[in-house]
Amino acid sequence: MTHPRGASRAPARAGRRCAARRRDLFREGAEALDNFYYENKKCRIMVEHDHFPTEELYLTMCGVESCLAGQGFGPVDREGYHLHVILSGRGSLRVGEEEIELRAGQMFCEKPGEITEYRASVDEPWTYCWMTFGGIQAKWMAEAAGFTEGVNTLDCNVDPLRFYRVAESVLTHQELTVSAALRRFGLLYEFVALAIESAAATPGERDRRYYLPRSGPEYIRYARDFIRHNYADISVTDIAEYLGISRSHLTRLFKTGIGCSPSEYLMHIRMERGAWLLANTPMSIQEISASIGYEDQLTFSKAFKKLFDVSPKYYRALPLEQRKELKDIVKKTDHIGEADT
Repeated sequence: MTHPRGASRAPARAGRRCAARRRDLFREGAEALDNFYYENKKCRIMVEHDHFPTEELYLTMCGVESCLAGQGFGPVDREGYHLHVILSGRGSLRVGEEEIELRAGQMFCEKPGEITEYRASVDEPWTYCWMTFGGIQAKWMAEAAGFTEGVNTLDCNVDPLRFYRVAESVLTHQELTVSAALRRFGLLYEFVALAIESAAATPGERDRRYYLPRSGPEYIRYARDFIRHNYADISVTDIAEYLGISRSHLTRLFKTGIGCSPSEYLMHIRMERGAWLLANTPMSIQEISASIGYEDQLTFSKAFKKLFDVSPKYYRALPLEQRKELKDIVKKTDHIGEADT
């Protein structure tokens, strides 16, 4: 079958015209965008946590809605945490006796144990997307996003359309299958992570509660765990970037906390692993040095001898009891070894 010249390009051209029209509508304003871009969809997944191992965090509902003028919900005491992101328009939220006016670019969260009611503006009804979640981690995650005791509304400091795209992706994976459920779990975490990212970016509010380490000892604990799992292919700069602090700050924390620099600790962990491989595997010294992060066997051998006072080849030839004695001596004389016991 033949097609008229250019016919095969028609779908692509139509797609480009559609994308361009969407961009134009976005520039023209939220009201026009409402009528073109958003489609009311709701996904109820109330049974999922009864059939999947999701006690930590589970999704019960997700949706996108362009409300009618004055359309409202409540008053009601919700189960779970209902996190809404306002994409366009205006509305209001009532929590107990307090009523709060809201607009596009803001978020609001209904929490268990609160009587809440929300309503779209008559003149400029809102469009929002939302997810409802529960589980052991739900309260902690809501608070990490800034919805602490007495806080139900926040400005959204990331592009609200990022939330919409996550919600839309959930709504395209509604099937009750294991693969679709796992996708929804991941998208729920992404939705909440966006809210936490927004809270961390709030002007004047960027503090340590949005990061896992909150003190010097916690930074050291996370750094040591990171080193133990990634010692073969990381540098001190990588460790500092992982923690979100400067290299000089990391060095000060290590020297104050455990009496050595991060580079010394990293070298110690590599040598500890190298000693184990020498004693328990037939790997060559070249293979061992490469496996723990040393491209040059000579560099590894020098570092090993500096710590154990014998070469890798000599260490491997020692009887088991002598190797144990040598490791014990290193632990007693080395401050890093003491810190790890």
